[in-house]
Amino acid sequence: MKGRKTNLVFAFISLFIIIVYIYFMDKAATTFWPILIFMSSISFNLFTSFYLYPQQKNEDERYKMIKNKGMYYSYFMNLIYILGTTIVFICNPDVDPVLMLIALLGLVFVTPSILWIFFSKAF
Repeated sequence: MKGRKTNLVFAFISLFIIIVYIYFMDKAATTFWPILIFMSSISFNLFTSFYLYPQQKNEDERYKMIKNKGMYYSYFMNLIYILGTTIVFICNPDVDPVLMLIALLGLVFVTPSILWIFFSKAF
């Protein structure tokens, strides 16, 4: 139970940081959205770890299958994300590559967690 409480505490701390960041930062700044996306992905992963902790603690065959399927499908979804980012760069060269890379990393971080929740409900 200690690990689950730790995940919940850190998830709420990161959520508090996001709220403070939204309140105090200039929304027109170029660094606003990428940092917000990145912090949101960290917060989402902490909430996912909190939700899946009882299954992670046991490490049974079902959870191993959920992790394997989640990572397998996550690989292909990440390839689609990279393809989409490449198409955006080709069609619109004015896009800031650093901002797009941070947004891409946020998607890459969140994808396995979403799939693990989906597969934990499906199996």
